[in-house]
Amino acid sequence: MCLKEISEIFSNFGVGFGTLLAGLGGGVVFWNWAKARKDVSDFKKIQDTYHPSKLNVSFKLFRFPNKYGRIYIYDLENKEKHWIKNMGTYAELGYEAEKWLDVSDETLDKEYKNYKEKKDIIAP
Repeated sequence: MCLKEISEIFSNFGVGFGTLLAGLGGGVVFWNWAKARKDVSDFKKIQDTYHPSKLNVSFKLFRFPNKYGRIYIYDLENKEKHWIKNMGTYAELGYEAEKWLDVSDETLDKEYKNYKEKKDIIAP
């Protein structure tokens, strides 16, 4: 083999390897974009489901001061509870003021104690 042929083979491997890496990088970027878009879509559904106008009708808000002030949504229809991860998410859900009831594990009504904990809510 002459030097020119070896150089061409090496060049072709380099181009192929570079293309492979670029494809993988593009796949990662696409995956992140698709996940972010799904997160936004899911959060819009949550905003509609737990809109402030439905408070105390289809869900209730409880804050547990003894658990670092965690605020939970108790879904009355599905018998589920969701932790609102931060106050930014609370505001993104459409709440401007303190609409929750302060409770503790001891003062929480029995009917709410069997609610299953579901996915935490955080704004994207």
